[in-house]
Amino acid sequence: MKFKLFIITALFLSFITTGYAQTPGEPDKSFGNDGKVNVGIMGYSDVAKSMALQEDGKIVLVGYGQESPAKKKGLSMARYMPNGELDYDFGNYGIVVSLLSDVEGEAHSVAIQQDGKIVITGYSISSATNNEELTVARFNPDGTIDYKFGSGGIVITEISPVKDIGESVVIQPDGKILVAGTTTHSPSFDIVLVRYNDDGTLDDGFGLGGIVITDIDSALDLAKAVLLQPDGKIIVAGYTRAGTKFFMTLLRYDSFGNLDTSFGEKGIKITNINGRRGKMDLALQPDGKIVLVGPSEVNGSHHFTLIRFNGNGSIDNSFGKNGVVKTIIGNYSEAEAVALQPNGNIVVAGSTEKDKESFVVAMYNPSGYLVTDFGDNGFVIIDFSSNSTDRAHDVAIDKAGNIIVAGETKSGYTTFGLVKLIGK
Repeated sequence: MKFKLFIITALFLSFITTGYAQTPGEPDKSFGNDGKVNVGIMGYSDVAKSMALQEDGKIVLVGYGQESPAKKKGLSMARYMPNGELDYDFGNYGIVVSLLSDVEGEAHSVAIQQDGKIVITGYSISSATNNEELTVARFNPDGTIDYKFGSGGIVITEISPVKDIGESVVIQPDGKILVAGTTTHSPSFDIVLVRYNDDGTLDDGFGLGGIVITDIDSALDLAKAVLLQPDGKIIVAGYTRAGTKFFMTLLRYDSFGNLDTSFGEKGIKITNINGRRGKMDLALQPDGKIVLVGPSEVNGSHHFTLIRFNGNGSIDNSFGKNGVVKTIIGNYSEAEAVALQPNGNIVVAGSTEKDKESFVVAMYNPSGYLVTDFGDNGFVIIDFSSNSTDRAHDVAIDKAGNIIVAGETKSGYTTFGLVKLIGK
């Protein structure tokens, strides 16, 4: 009898300690305020464009902000504890802003090195030339600038005299830093890859002096995402224009920056999916298949779009409908980010508009079908308040399998927005 009483008491104490069991897609009640956190960084307008999770579970967000409409945009960053609180031991009470004085800029992507240092890329506008220049900065784990990197912790790479933008950054196993973006290569916009050594100098063993420019025979080619394969090959996702359409495109390079001719057609795979020129993202499955997500346009409406490729760049026809999945949520929906769960499910985050603009997260199984017991038949719509305008720009899966989504929320002022959902 005493043994039975002990079990009942233990179960009761477990229940009151943990609350109630939450189902997949519900906000994580232990995170922030009912699963949501919104923090103003620079005061007037703050947009989180990218996120990285540290080994200890802390969350690094990067983007840009303004102190007022009269002020220039500046690069900004914040770090949060696993429970959603700002990490006050990082930067200035959890926040780092305005790397370059009196220079406009944005951070578009962030990656964490093995030693815990934080690398961001985006662009800055030189006060001398008024041009957008590809910018990389590195920080120590405590948020202070790493003065051992580049010049005062910052590297500015001018590839063209007009516009150079870093869109996505990854860290190679050997510590080299690889950035994908776009450059003005007269008279067109072209895809650019830049590789840096650990100290911020250009890697002379990559492309031409550390730089690779790819023109896909189009007036406008844009890179939006980059990832590394275990064999060192580099996959880049972007758009190429044909007429009035922007086709979602995948490229693969070898570790020296040469197009991999065994992939697609001479290293390039152009799909027939008309994209929206927005943010895109990539994920590499353990079997070597590649998942590409982004927004596409169908009959004037915007859809979540997923495409899966085989390792040779061909479309994987076993996925969705002939390798493609398109989902419309609300009046329109735009996918921006993807993450893979350990069980193979595919989590996609972006924005939707029903009554207003909101975060939306959808979960697909490995075959490309919505996981109907996640949220509302496969997707979750998140609003920070009844009158806010919310856009999600990145997604990650933590070690517990829960889903973290980052972006922006606007209700009067625009702030970094962060959401944590129970995973599958």
